[in-house]
Amino acid sequence: MKLLLLVLCGLISQAICFQSSPAVIFSHSLVPGISLKLASPKPVPFSLDEVTSVANELVGHCSSNVYVLVSHPGLTLQDLANKHHWPALRQAMSLSSTLLTFPHTRGVLDLDALEKTIIERCSAETITYNGDSWVDFKQHEFIDSRKRVVRLTFPPLPTDPKERIEALLVRDTTLGMMLKRMPSPYHSVVYVSDTAQNVHPMPPAYQKSQPEKYEIFADLSQHPSRLHEVERNNHFGKIEPQWNQPRHNVLMKSDNEKEEGGLAIESLAIVSDRAKVWSSLVVLDTQLSGLDPMEL
Repeated sequence: MKLLLLVLCGLISQAICFQSSPAVIFSHSLVPGISLKLASPKPVPFSLDEVTSVANELVGHCSSNVYVLVSHPGLTLQDLANKHHWPALRQAMSLSSTLLTFPHTRGVLDLDALEKTIIERCSAETITYNGDSWVDFKQHEFIDSRKRVVRLTFPPLPTDPKERIEALLVRDTTLGMMLKRMPSPYHSVVYVSDTAQNVHPMPPAYQKSQPEKYEIFADLSQHPSRLHEVERNNHFGKIEPQWNQPRHNVLMKSDNEKEEGGLAIESLAIVSDRAKVWSSLVVLDTQLSGLDPMEL
C-alpha cells in the first residue's frame, strides 16, 4: 500500500501531493486567545509557519512549570487513529485547558528552536531523555518546581505491525508516568513526529464525514466544549464570605431604643441627685442635734 501511494505521488504533480507530519500541542493551563488564531475551518495542511507561531505563542506565556517536547520518529497520523493505544496521552489531553491538534503540517516542527525560545523567555533549564521505557527516565526525576524543558526523544518506531503497537503502548505509558510524577501539574506538551510523509489530500467533505480517520482524537479535539475557551483546572475559585446578619448592640441601636435609653439615664441622674440631697439633710440634722454623723 505504501509503495502504491509513493507511485501515485510520483505520478501526480507536486501541487497535489504534499509532505506532512502530525503534531499535538496542549497546556494544563488556559492560554487565552491562542485557539482563535487558527483559521476555521482548519486548512489541510497547516503551514509550518502557522504551527510554529502557535507553539511559540503557547510557550511564550510561561504559564507552565514544565514544557515537555516529545519527538517520536516515524510517527504517522495512522498511528494515532486507534485511541486504545494512547490512554495516557488522551487523559492528559482531556484534562488540558488548551488543546490544539494538527493532523497535517507541511514539514516538521523545529523543537530545537522551540526549546531555545522557552529558555530565553521563561528562564528555564533543559533535561534531555533519550530512551524508550519508564526505567530509562526514572533516574532523572526532579522534585522542585523550577521551570524546565524536558526533551523526550523516543527511538524510531519498528515497522512490524505487532512490535509497532507494543512500542506505542510502552511509550505512551512512559509519557503518562512522567506527567504524573512531575512536582507541578502545570505543564505543556508538544508532541511531534520527526518525519514528514507524502500525503494525498482528500476532499474536505469526505474528511468531515470521517473525523476519527482524518483528525487526531476527534472525540477530544472536536468536542463542542472546545469551541469555548475555559480554564478547566481552576479548583480555587473565589468564594465570597458569608457575613452574619447585623446585631443590635450598644453601637447599633434603633432610634426608639436610643430614646428609651436616654430616658433611663435621665431617671438615674434624678434619683442620684435626690440621694445626694437627702444625704446632705441627714448630715445637717445630726449636726444640729449634736450627734456625730458617723455614729448613725
